[in-house]
Amino acid sequence: MFLNLMAFEHLHVGAGCEVSSYIWFMDNLIDTKKDVELLRSKGIIENGMGSDEEVALLFNKLSKEVTMEQRGPFARLQKELSDHCKRRSNRYCAEFHQSYLSSPWAILSLLAAVFLLMLTVAQTVYSGLSYHNPH
Repeated sequence: MFLNLMAFEHLHVGAGCEVSSYIWFMDNLIDTKKDVELLRSKGIIENGMGSDEEVALLFNKLSKEVTMEQRGPFARLQKELSDHCKRRSNRYCAEFHQSYLSSPWAILSLLAAVFLLMLTVAQTVYSGLSYHNPH
């Protein structure tokens, strides 16, 4: 169906490029079945084809037929997404989230470590104060 719609867009003047732009955008998002699994788990796409691998192959094959310029309805979104992913701070936040906030136990461990560090700092400060101001 996508291939027929893309052919219609390319052969009819004034038909637009929405479907081709969508296929191009989705191919930029999807390379493997893990990408499809992530998008499906977040409710961004629905898989009615069968396996996530089949969906990844579909978009990768269809996009080979797409010749897109950097315009169209999804071009600006693709640029914003790319710029967002290129920012160092966003990459560091994502790595931190994946490493330390991936499960409730990891979050609890991080909070316990921060709490113990704060107690250690408080103990050090009080020890230093009692040394300089003995009563």
